Amino acid sequence: MKIIRYGFFGEDDAQRLFLHHYLVALAVGQNWRFEVDANFPLVGGTKSRVKAQFDEACDTGISSFRHD
Repeated sequence: MKIIRYGFFGEDDAQRLFLHHYLVALAVGQNWRFEVDANFPLVGGTKSRVKAQFDEACDTGISSFRHD
């Protein structure tokens, strides 16, 4: 089974939980699954912080997880 790792960078736990459950449902019946990286180096927290660090979060995600 292939594992697709991702880091979460968002405003709150509700967004994190929604994304987790969505990705679990998306992978049902597939030969791959998603796994969150609990050590993702950036933390969102507020809307303004997420907006300010969005480019850096994308760069980190692409370089750390090799997704594009």
